Amino acid sequence: MAFADRQQLFETLNNLTPQELGKLLFAIKPPAGIVPPQVAPQGDRVAALLQWAESTTGRGLNDIQTFLNQLPTLPSPEDIQIQSVALEPDQTRPVLEAWYGREDELNQLTAWQANPKGGGFS
Repeated sequence: MAFADRQQLFETLNNLTPQELGKLLFAIKPPAGIVPPQVAPQGDRVAALLQWAESTTGRGLNDIQTFLNQLPTLPSPEDIQIQSVALEPDQTRPVLEAWYGREDELNQLTAWQANPKGGGFS
């Protein structure tokens, strides 16, 4: 594999989410202890995987690339659209109406929330 291809493979693996790299590792099945645990920096994990792949016991870089190409791609944040939902003004009215004329109680509740050990309601 040419240098540029090797560098691209490393960068692509390094840019995977930890979950995607985990899926790849599960599919490739490197021997236990070859790849550092998930708490290690991603670059260290990728380097260990690729070093193993090139070793005499490894699967080869082409197999890693093949497995990588088979991973389902996740949508980018730009591709995700979240629909917003607007509340009608009447949906908040029952809550507000429950506190009309009870401002003292609301103030006591607010003070109690700020300092719950400070005392109860009068």
